Amino acid sequence: MRTVIKIGTNVIFDQAGNLDEKRVKNMAQNIARLYHEGNEIILVSSGAVAAGRFAAPGLSKDTHRKVLAAIGQPRLMEAYTKAFQDCSLNVGQCLISRDDLMNRESFNNLINIFDGFFTSGVVPIINENDALAPRNVYNDALAAMLGIAVQAEHVVFLTNQPGLMTGDPNQDKDVKLIPVVSRVDKEIERLCSKGTSVAGSGGMISKVKSAEQAVLAGITVHIADGRVTDIITKIFQGESVGTRFIACAEKVTSEQKRWLMVAKGYGQIVVDAGAAAALKNGKSLLLPGVVAVKGSFEEGSVVEVSSNGKILAYGKINFSEKELKKLLAQRRKTDVKVKEIIHCNYMVVLK
Repeated sequence: MRTVIKIGTNVIFDQAGNLDEKRVKNMAQNIARLYHEGNEIILVSSGAVAAGRFAAPGLSKDTHRKVLAAIGQPRLMEAYTKAFQDCSLNVGQCLISRDDLMNRESFNNLINIFDGFFTSGVVPIINENDALAPRNVYNDALAAMLGIAVQAEHVVFLTNQPGLMTGDPNQDKDVKLIPVVSRVDKEIERLCSKGTSVAGSGGMISKVKSAEQAVLAGITVHIADGRVTDIITKIFQGESVGTRFIACAEKVTSEQKRWLMVAKGYGQIVVDAGAAAALKNGKSLLLPGVVAVKGSFEEGSVVEVSSNGKILAYGKINFSEKELKKLLAQRRKTDVKVKEIIHCNYMVVLK
C-alpha cells in the first residue's frame, strides 16, 4: 500500500511557536510501523515557517515568509531525522514547487526519485520550496498532487480538527463530525470553516478541495486530528476516527492522465452542455462548445475544463488565453472555422 501523509503546522507546533518533539516522535513511530508492515510512505510536512519564526522572532511572517522558511526548514528536518533514527529509519528531504509538477520532464523525474526512495527504504519528507517558489501552493494541494502522481491508495491530512464537521467548531460547540463523505459538492464546501490557525495557512476548505481532486483519481482520503496519540495507526486499523472521503471506483493509472491532473495551472475553460456530453463520450473540445475563458495560460498549458460549476476535465490546450479570447470574440461577429481547442488524447475526463 502506498500512502501520502500530510502533517499540518498546527499539529506539531503550539500557538507559541514551540515544536512538540513528543508528537513528532509519535508520528515517526506510527509511520515506521506502517513501513515495517510493507507500506510505502511519503510524508508531506508543513512547519518550516513556524520553525523559522521560533529561531528568528524578529522577522515578520507577512514580509519575510521566504526567509523564515529557509531558516526553519533545516530545523524541521533535524527534528524528523532524529525521530526517525530512533525508529531505525532514514529520511530524505525533497523540496518541491508547483512548476516541478507542471513540467512533464520534471514530473517524470519526480516519479523516478520517489521510486528510488521506496526501493532504498528511505522515507521522503516533502515540503513546498517556499524560499524559491514564485507562488505559494498549500501543502494540502501538494499532498493530493503527489498522491495522484505516485498512484497512492490513501492520502491522509492531519490537522487540529477532528475532521470535517457539520459547522464551524469555533462558533458552534454543538457541531458533529461527518464520518464519511461520498461526494464533495457545494454543501460540503459550505460546511468548511474558512479560518486558519495561527501557525497554519490552508484551513479546512483547502483540505476538502484537495480531497476532491484525490478522490477523482481513485484515492481514498482521510482528514483527522493529528494531535491524537497514534492517530495514523488508528486510521489504518479501521477505527472510527476523522472523516473518510470515498474514492471514485475507477483509478487513474495512465501516467499521462496523472500528469494532466496534477499539472493544471491557473486557467479554466467553461463549456456548454453539448460540449460536456461530447467530452464524456471521448471527443475533443472544439471552439463552438467554449462559453468562457478564465485565468491566464499559454499554449501547451494544462487547464481545467468546467461545465455548470463543476470540474469536468483537465487538458493540454492548443491556444494561449489571449488567442482563445480573440477567437471567441471573432466567433461572435462572424463564422470562424471550427478549431480544436484540446485534443482528446491530451485530456483526462473525470468520472
